[in-house]
Amino acid sequence: MSALPIVTRWDGEAFRPIGRSQRECDDTRIVGEVYRLADVHDARSRASHNHFFAVVAEIWATLPDDLAERFQSQEALRKFALIKCGYATQIQQVGQSHAEAKRMAALAALVADEYVLCAVDRNVVTIWKAKSMQELHMGRREFQEVKDKVFGFLSDLVGASRSDVEKSDRED
Repeated sequence: MSALPIVTRWDGEAFRPIGRSQRECDDTRIVGEVYRLADVHDARSRASHNHFFAVVAEIWATLPDDLAERFQSQEALRKFALIKCGYATQIQQVGQSHAEAKRMAALAALVADEYVLCAVDRNVVTIWKAKSMQELHMGRREFQEVKDKVFGFLSDLVGASRSDVEKSDRED
């Protein structure tokens, strides 16, 4: 099946493929089978998506030494920025003591499938995990909001102007 969405028109009774989508359906779909429709009108542009990830990759590749040691991958930098910009899930767990909370935080960071940020305050451990940026989880408006905030955060982090951060040799 094609990676491109099937374009349909609602006629009051059914969704009917139009244009090239009609030919695509004739070639790849089976009459009588059930297919799910996904509303993609809010999809972000591929150019904006690529620009975001290219900028993060370029900033990571040119981090000053003190920051480069802190972020072992561009993914770690991106997720740290997402967390700091508020695009994260947060959980808190109360331990019996400060020492136990520190052990819980260390264990959480060790066993996490992805980058997490942990903090301990007395006997409470707080864990943040960056939210997914997949198109299924983040539409065009939210993606643009995240992109703007992350670029602002990264410009502050590296001490560069916002316009310098947004420039990328790989921008589409």
